Amino acid sequence: MRAGRLRDTGRSFCCTRKYRKGRKRKKSERKSGNLLNTDIVPGYISCSYSFCEQHGWYRIAKTEGVYHDNSCLISAKRYYNNMPPEYQKIQFFGVYTLRKFISISSASLMHAWTKIRETWDETNNVSYLEIYQNTDNANMWLISIEDALSPEGNIQSWKTIPSVLTQETINGVKVLALLELPANNPA
Repeated sequence: MRAGRLRDTGRSFCCTRKYRKGRKRKKSERKSGNLLNTDIVPGYISCSYSFCEQHGWYRIAKTEGVYHDNSCLISAKRYYNNMPPEYQKIQFFGVYTLRKFISISSASLMHAWTKIRETWDETNNVSYLEIYQNTDNANMWLISIEDALSPEGNIQSWKTIPSVLTQETINGVKVLALLELPANNPA
């Protein structure tokens, strides 16, 4: 084995990280740039599981404040229970007052997630990412937010929360951005 290269143990990324965490690195392994980065950036990924069974808007992530630079990548996976699974991958851009969602990819046999939005609760000064389910079928959800770190060092970044049903409109809550989600993208 050449210096500066890791031996492939056939283990997954997580197992390799656990294996490497407990042992001291050789001098040749300590050089930066010679290794694959096996250290996960703290706060880079936030995940939550939920069981949702009613139609309506669900809060899936939150951050403090409003109108800051907190872009992120949203992965929404609905697992099979009463209807076929669905997958949505959405990029969210937040640059002060400019707010925008872009659907990167989606796949579903039964399209249940039809909209996503960002809202701001003026009273509590909290922003939410919310997704709309258009059916009353129950399913397990896995929501993950990636790359939500802010330049200030993880302050004002998006964090997932267990999905909570909310109302279409609430006094003091303003919709900042909205996107109609496709059933299958690219078609």
